[in-house]
Amino acid sequence: MGSDFALREDGTIQYGPAEDGYGEYLTFMHRLYEEGLLDPDFMVQDATTMHTKIVNGEVGAWVQMMPIGIGGLRGQVLALDPDSDFYPIGVLNPVKEEGQQLRYRQGNLAYTASGAAITTSCKDIATACRVLDYAWSDEGNMLLNWGIEGESYQMVDGWPELTEQILNDSQYTPSEAFSRYRNLNGPYPQDHTQRLVLKRDYSLPDGAVDENIAALDLWSSNANGSVRAGLPSITMLTEEASEYANTYNELSTYVEEMFSKFIMGTEPLSNFEQYQQTLKTMGLDRVLELQEGALQRYYNRTA
Repeated sequence: MGSDFALREDGTIQYGPAEDGYGEYLTFMHRLYEEGLLDPDFMVQDATTMHTKIVNGEVGAWVQMMPIGIGGLRGQVLALDPDSDFYPIGVLNPVKEEGQQLRYRQGNLAYTASGAAITTSCKDIATACRVLDYAWSDEGNMLLNWGIEGESYQMVDGWPELTEQILNDSQYTPSEAFSRYRNLNGPYPQDHTQRLVLKRDYSLPDGAVDENIAALDLWSSNANGSVRAGLPSITMLTEEASEYANTYNELSTYVEEMFSKFIMGTEPLSNFEQYQQTLKTMGLDRVLELQEGALQRYYNRTA
């Protein structure tokens, strides 16, 4: 359903780009653009271009997945200039007011583009379903993420740790040896923090693991972990899917167009209320109605 939708405190669904607060966000971003603090290429820039600018010292702050943003890029800079003082660190998520606790944050993403399907040509659908179900059991989760207890990991004080067999393999590096025991490519629960928490990510230079952990702690320090703001994995009924897709696709295309226009100043921010009304005219209320129905069905299934 995209990250534009979220749950209000009362449990109803909101479409972020239609909210009054979105206008405040656009106003702030427009100010950054006018002051030359926002890269003028922000709408067309890809990761390669951004990384080139960072390594060349043309960027002061950016959004980046770990660990390439903290450690990886520094290695690229040092390879070119060993005396460089370039040193990226994590910074606190921005808030509007001091002491504010964020409701919506990185951890709310409900889907990470890894799914599963069983085709009509499958000769044993029941077994295929059991395999997928097993991956989401406690036992399957440990097998896929950590391997075989006693071989690749052992439990120490309630937490898995890699065995000497993995850490001191005669043929492979620890990362290579560990990868032979786990499978993180698929529609399975993935323990993305294991490398950092265990300090066993041997692809990172000395010290970089601690820096990544510190950044994780910082990013979560002003987030309200007890509040769910992101939508669960809701789905439309067959008879709703076409209507929803057509209406939402038009809405999102319009929102994306206006996003750049507002920030770059080709559309005055004084027209924001008119923009909100246009979203309603395009069918926003119907989109939210269909979403609310799907959300209620989700709650009924999981009750």
